[in-house]
Amino acid sequence: MNRYVLINYSTTSPFARVADVQDAEEQPMVIPPGMQANWNQVAIDTVVQVGWKAEFSVNGWTFSELTYQDYVDLVAVQVRTKLGLTSAWLTINPVNFKVNLGVATPADQAAWLAYQQYYIAVSDVKTQADYPYTINWPVAPF
Repeated sequence: MNRYVLINYSTTSPFARVADVQDAEEQPMVIPPGMQANWNQVAIDTVVQVGWKAEFSVNGWTFSELTYQDYVDLVAVQVRTKLGLTSAWLTINPVNFKVNLGVATPADQAAWLAYQQYYIAVSDVKTQADYPYTINWPVAPF
């Protein structure tokens, strides 16, 4: 019996993370669609859990529970990603210009207000009670 760890190298994470752990005779081959990951064999007695941080060195893979700073770093990447998508939406839906020029329809004005409220809510996730361990992400209005 061998232990295999699926390590996710997502660009939306500041570090590699464990996505799956399987004890099997042969190396698993299936990687979920859209995931940038590889299966790696480790010692059968390796302590590892899904979601843990994965680091590679000359001694091989080491796995550890996420620290407070790791969670902060994960949230920061998610905030930047969400705000980047939000800004990109504004590039193709320039409701702010319509509002500024006084030519916005009521729907445009509502979209601009919802956009601003969402942007602020994403920016303020660090004020949530269980930050950074649990984040209640606002729903994008677009």
